[in-house]
Parts: sequence; C-alpha cells; structure tokens
Amino acid sequence: MNIMNFVKPYITDSVTQKAAAWLGESQSGVAKAIAAVLPTMMSLVLAKSDNRGFIDSLSGMLGDNRLNPESVLANVGAAFSADHAASPLGELSGSFVSQLFGDKLAGVTSAIAQHAGISAGSVSKLLSAVAPLMLALLAKQSASRGGIGALVGLLGGQKAGLMAMVPGSVGSLLGFPGAAASAAASFSANQSAVGQKEGGIGGWLWVLPLIASIGFATWYFSRGNSEPTPAPETVSIAPVVTPDPVADPVAAPVIATEPAALPSIDLGAFGERVLPGEVKLNIPANGIESKLVGFIEDSAQMIDKEVWFDFDRIYFDTGSATLTSQSDEQVNNIAAILKAFSNVQLKVGGYTDSTGDAAANLALSQARANALMNAVVALGVDAARLKAEGYGVMHPIADNATEQGREQNRRVSVRVTAK
Repeated sequence: MNIMNFVKPYITDSVTQKAAAWLGESQSGVAKAIAAVLPTMMSLVLAKSDNRGFIDSLSGMLGDNRLNPESVLANVGAAFSADHAASPLGELSGSFVSQLFGDKLAGVTSAIAQHAGISAGSVSKLLSAVAPLMLALLAKQSASRGGIGALVGLLGGQKAGLMAMVPGSVGSLLGFPGAAASAAASFSANQSAVGQKEGGIGGWLWVLPLIASIGFATWYFSRGNSEPTPAPETVSIAPVVTPDPVADPVAAPVIATEPAALPSIDLGAFGERVLPGEVKLNIPANGIESKLVGFIEDSAQMIDKEVWFDFDRIYFDTGSATLTSQSDEQVNNIAAILKAFSNVQLKVGGYTDSTGDAAANLALSQARANALMNAVVALGVDAARLKAEGYGVMHPIADNATEQGREQNRRVSVRVTAK
C-alpha cells in the first residue's frame, strides 16, 4: 500500500484550515505540528510492535464496540473542530495515547509545540483529534488484512527510515537512535516548501513513499493523552473558594516523588464512614473523601465551578504523570464514592508550580489529571462521569517564591459537576 495515497485523502487543506480556526493558530503551524505528530506516533508504534502486552491491548481497542471506523473516517473534518474529552471515544483514545507515550507525553507535547511554533495546549488538542482517526484507520486496515498480526508482520526493517522523519528534539526525548538533526531539518524544509503548494500537511506526504512498504499507515493518526483544554474554571481548596484555573506549565524538573496535594494538611483521625449501598470506607476526618461526601450529601450545597477539593494523598513520580503506589488508597476511595453515589460526576484538575517552562507545565498538569481520571475509570467507574483538565501554573493557592508554597501548588483537585 502506498502510504501517501492512504493518508492524503483524510488530512487535507480543508482539514488543516478547520483545525487552525479551532485552535486559533496559523494553518502553517498546525500543519507542521500534525506533520511531526504522525511520524512520531508511527515510530512509537513500531518501537512497541514487539511488545506482546502493547499489541494485545491495541487489538482489544480496535475491537472495542465504541469504535466505528467508517463513522470516524467520514467525519474527519469535525474531529479537528471539537472537544473530544467527553466523546464516546475519549476514554479509548486516551488509553491508546497513554500506552503509547507513557511518562514522555508532557515532554513530547512541549517539543512538538516548540517545533511547530504553536502552544502546547493546541498540540494536546490536535492529539485528541488525531487519536480516534489513528484507531479507526488501523481497525479498518487490520480487518482487511486478517488481523493486527498481519499488519505487524509488514513492519520489519522500517523503523530507521521512519524515525529519521521525527523532529530531532522529539526523537532525542524518546530515545530514537539517530533521529538526525539533518533529517529533521530536511523534513521540515520539505513540509514547508511543498505544504504551501498542497495546503495543510500535503507537502509532508510527498516523503511518505520512503516508507510506503510499511502498510501500517493506519498508525499515522494518534494523539497524546492530553485532552482538549476547555475554558478555565475556578479552583478552590477543600470547600474553600480559590481563583479560576486555566491551562498551562511544568517542563523541566519538578520534585521527586511529587505530592499532588497539601502535605502539611492535618488529616485528623481515620474512622469508618458508611455510604449508600452499605459501602464502608476508612477515611480521615479532614481528608478529601470526607469533604467530598459531605458536599454530595448536603442538599444545600449547590454545584459551583469555584468549589474544588484538593487531593491530600496523591503522589506522582518526579516530573512525570505516573501515579505511585502511595496513591492507591485514595484512588480506590474516590472510585468507591462514585459507585455509591451513581448520579455524581466529577472534573479532575491538575496544577503545577511556576518552575520550568510554561508550556511543559501545562502538558504535565493535563497528563496528571488524565492519569488520575483513568485510574478511577480503571476501577469500574463509567468514563462518561469524569473529565480532566490541566491548568498548569494558573491559580496558585500558595506563594511560588517558597519551596513550601511551590509544593502546595503542585496538586490535583476535583470538583463536583453533577450530583
């Protein structure tokens, strides 16, 4: 299969125009970002093609009944002009991106943003639009070739050529061997020169014959776990009201096992709390679980975008979106609360301190919010009841000039959106 002919009908000039209008970015910048995303994601798939766990998981995603390839492919233009966080494919796409990028998502998002000259938030949105398309294309090709195994069998010997098309900064981050700067430069120049004639990423597609024999072209659409970043909302600690959070910052170093809560908080004594359905939790009097249940059960407490509750026992590995085992207890408790109160819906917000690059902070905060949301969903909670958004450095609850303040600002919070 000629990859150029396979991809070109979907990523057209019209699609990149819609995407540019949706994101408020230049069409050339958006085209360049998509042109970087496609080979990056394809390369990651190739790099993981010998990982049985990844391939088995991918096969399950392709067979998921929420994925209708024909419907997705028939609405490509719409995919680049809408918020996908709450769509039926949102969870599936998020899982795909998480498994593909792992804790490299924030860094890759930031690198592609710098490469294309657009914001990290825009790259996150592009990833959210590309992921379902990638899955749809792969599902269609897998079905026509007799299964994913047949497709994987066609990949041999193509990694080096494809990885050379990945922007140098991204390739270095992902540890791709020899993602040469000259290759990235020539890729960029080719995309820019021909892209203007073809529109969108058309120019980039002319180099695709280099890997036309792969036949795994379906991988040319994918996204980073980040979900589209909706309009900022307000934040508050526990039932206290705080300013309005918005998406942005964490790149460089952050903290070691970083807390996403307020370590100095006095949690009070642990005790049993019985929820509807005879669900029993052993939770601290001043912890988020008690405050959240109190808010849900109090009919006088109205849904308010300014009322957020900070997690107090959620931790991530340094500079990443990987939850540590210390977080398991609280994640399990939140899942139990949602199961006990079946009408409740939540939004998870991620925040960082002001250290490091703003775009990277935004990406990391989004990745962490997604990670917590996905951890709860993995325990059997309907994904439609949860949303996640990264707000980066916006709306700090403490002074970023001090280490203690920065530690408090690095947090994950939640607010009730329905009860």
